[in-house]
Amino acid sequence: MACYNYLQPDATAILNIAHDPDMHCAAAEQDARIIIRRLCSGHDVPLHSAATVRLKLLNCACRELDAAGLGLEKMTRLRRMTLYSCPNLVRLPNSICKLKTLAVLDLSGCTGLEELPRHLELLGALQSLDLRDCVKLKGLPGRLSGLQSLTKLNLSGCTELQELPEEIGCLSSLRVLLLAGCESLTSFPDSICNLGSLTRLVLHGCANLRCLPEMIGDLTACETLLLTDCHGIRELPIKIRSLSSLHVLSMKGCMHLKALPKDMGMGMNKLRTLDFAGCSSLTNLCPSIVELWSLRVLDLQRCFSLESLPEVFGADLQPVVEVISLKGCRNLRNLPESVCDLKALNELDLSGCSRLEQLPRKFEGLSCNLRTLRLADCEVMKELPRSICQFKSLVALDLEGCYRLMEEYQPARLYREFNDDYQLQSMLESYMGKLLMNAFARAELLTHDVERIKRRRQYFVGVCPPSLEEGYPQNVPFRF
Repeated sequence: MACYNYLQPDATAILNIAHDPDMHCAAAEQDARIIIRRLCSGHDVPLHSAATVRLKLLNCACRELDAAGLGLEKMTRLRRMTLYSCPNLVRLPNSICKLKTLAVLDLSGCTGLEELPRHLELLGALQSLDLRDCVKLKGLPGRLSGLQSLTKLNLSGCTELQELPEEIGCLSSLRVLLLAGCESLTSFPDSICNLGSLTRLVLHGCANLRCLPEMIGDLTACETLLLTDCHGIRELPIKIRSLSSLHVLSMKGCMHLKALPKDMGMGMNKLRTLDFAGCSSLTNLCPSIVELWSLRVLDLQRCFSLESLPEVFGADLQPVVEVISLKGCRNLRNLPESVCDLKALNELDLSGCSRLEQLPRKFEGLSCNLRTLRLADCEVMKELPRSICQFKSLVALDLEGCYRLMEEYQPARLYREFNDDYQLQSMLESYMGKLLMNAFARAELLTHDVERIKRRRQYFVGVCPPSLEEGYPQNVPFRF
């Protein structure tokens, strides 16, 4: 037997539906907001005409639903329609275009949906259109100019979507465009640059996207641009520098990106996060990056081809940069002295920079705010600046895998150079702790010093071959 609901115009029928424990959102206006859910029949749903007219919210999640018999043309007051995960829904009836008050249309997870009504533009009140994971949808209707109220369009996971219509540039109110995982999308129409209200553009996982429109800089309201794992992108358009409102630019995993526009840093005065992690073909940064006056986070980890940073790197960035990650930049040979001008820097990750021999001579310039310094697997690093023992804010120092450093350094001397009031709250767990403690034991370190380390929970950690375990003081807590 079909388990759909027969809605009558009497208050009792409406009240019974509103009292479903999953339908608290309908209780406020039980005579006007009705949720129909779990329609498990492919047949027409017999809705009483009076009840149908009053509908403002329709929520259906049904494997058998094909929407043909819902009587949508009668739902003249409908504001929200959710047809979530209806896999047998292949197309919507044209009558949906008569819903002049419809503001939200959620078709996410309708894996069988192949097309949208041609006259979708007649939904002039539509504000949000969610087509996530409609994996068979290959395109949008050609005419979209009537959707002047649309603020959010979600096409994430539409793996068969091949192109966007030229009229997408007519969506003057569009603020959010989500295209994550649109694997078949290869390019954009130039008209997308006309979206003057767009604040968020997400292209994560568009692996076959080859390029961005040349005039992308016209998106002057855009605050977030995510191009993560867009493997086909090899270069950025010159006009990207004109994204004057941009706060976040992520090109993480764009493995074929080789170079940045020379003047990229000029104009993006509000950029706070710049993420090029995993851009393994990127050989250098443009000098104009120093013009990013608001930059706080710079992520360059796993940029395997990166050999150097701009010589004037820290000169103009010094007021605000807080985090720099160069983890895994195995061809990086040195850091410019200007890095030491980054007075606000509190985290510097150089782990895996296997060709980096030393830190800048003026490294003490970072002593005020640097809290975390990661040097793990800097295999050829010969020495640490003596000034590092005076870094009052440092709480994490990772030297794991710095074998040459340990050959050059006397661990006991390093220990003595740390001031008694030096508040190391957490040294990263690694085998260096054993090496240092072995050295202390051989140097007949006094028991009360070991107890002081234990009491203050200070851990000296870093590198040591696993075989070097003998002599480690058992009364000092250490975690592996």
